[in-house]
Amino acid sequence: MRYLIFIIVLLSHSHAYAKQDIIGIPTIIDGDTLKIRDQKIRLEGIDTPESNQTCTLGNQKVRCGQIAANALADKIKRATIRCEVNSIDRYERIIAECFLGDQSLNKWLVKQGYALAYKQYSKKFIPTENTAKIDQIGIWQYDFQMPWNFRSIKRKRTNLYELNYVGIEDQKIKILKTAESLNASRKEKSLLLAVASIETERMQIDYPQGDNKKGDAFNVSIYKMNKAMLRDINPDIDLDLVHNSVEVATNYFLQGLRKWGQKKFIRYHRGGETAFNKTIVDDAVEEYVSAIYKLATKYRRNKYQLDPLTTDNMRYTIDIKPI
Repeated sequence: MRYLIFIIVLLSHSHAYAKQDIIGIPTIIDGDTLKIRDQKIRLEGIDTPESNQTCTLGNQKVRCGQIAANALADKIKRATIRCEVNSIDRYERIIAECFLGDQSLNKWLVKQGYALAYKQYSKKFIPTENTAKIDQIGIWQYDFQMPWNFRSIKRKRTNLYELNYVGIEDQKIKILKTAESLNASRKEKSLLLAVASIETERMQIDYPQGDNKKGDAFNVSIYKMNKAMLRDINPDIDLDLVHNSVEVATNYFLQGLRKWGQKKFIRYHRGGETAFNKTIVDDAVEEYVSAIYKLATKYRRNKYQLDPLTTDNMRYTIDIKPI
């Protein structure tokens, strides 16, 4: 009954707002949210990185959420805007498309690469996003997590590994080209892409953090292969070389797959020598192996391309606990 009352109140609020535009000088809360007087407005059909979210370009990190908010503030300055109200969301924010003169601010943010089309709720700005992505402007020049995934991880407080990580696209081309030159099978190519996608970023060779496991400081390359694994493949391996080259790392990954077999290799990759020798809790490794195989199957079925919406839904099945 309490939920029914809430829904009725929500609908009555939505009806009241839908009949009028909101006009005024806004205060910018973040890239996709603003306030006019006491009315909080969420820009419809778009999503921007969170204020505390960072994007990376090589070794450079930027507060991409803050960049989006600053861009919106600079665009509006102290001008009056008009917001066409569409609905009220569950957080009691007004959902609207806002205009500076005749220009849609929602569309402008996507066009400049500061915001993404929020495909889950609207397809209106997808063509605009596609253009910004091709032009590599705004956040599209960086590697970043989709903001809805960033929020989800923060809420769940789990060790979810992100799959639709934008930076993997450039790596994917190099991975596939190298795999082709080494006569990789379809399954091997898909496993290469799956591990690179789940790991998403490359550790430093002198990585000082971790779970206090022996060898944590030696995880290297886009695949995060540990030193013990690599030296089993080649005792004289040059860790700097394998760390800094997608092509060299891919070569060693394939050598490992062929040396130990796919499943045993992935166990080794996940948990080092203890996982390889099955001296740790088996379930903790098997969930990772399962995650890799699920994603690898997706890659093969989609000819090594992933539909972002499919990937976004799939990530909820991949909740990998620390070992």
